[in-house]
Amino acid sequence: MSDREDLEKQAVALGVEFAPNIGDKKLAARVKAAQQEAAGVSDDAAVSDDAGADENPEADQTADASEQDGGESGFTVLCAVAEGRRRAGRRWPGGVTHVSAEEMTDGMLAELLADPLLQVTPPAEE
Repeated sequence: MSDREDLEKQAVALGVEFAPNIGDKKLAARVKAAQQEAAGVSDDAAVSDDAGADENPEADQTADASEQDGGESGFTVLCAVAEGRRRAGRRWPGGVTHVSAEEMTDGMLAELLADPLLQVTPPAEE
């Protein structure tokens, strides 16, 4: 079996989404991030992957903008995929996104919690 086939099998086993024409380096980076997330490695290490850092600078800007929206009173969603991910009817950029408690529906929360590459932190109880 080739290295590429092994890499694709690992990606499928970890639930990593990828297009058939994805490059080996990029797929390896996604698999590594998923493995780190599954192993409970710190969130910063899983998100700060060199392969995706230069490819999507808008993700960092989006995350920074959402952090400024007063996200302290809502849910925090951490996406371990540098390129971002679509779940629950919206796009989650790589990194941290804040969602108000009013915006987060039960269905949305259930879908996000079921995704191993998204980490959801509920609002702090006051």
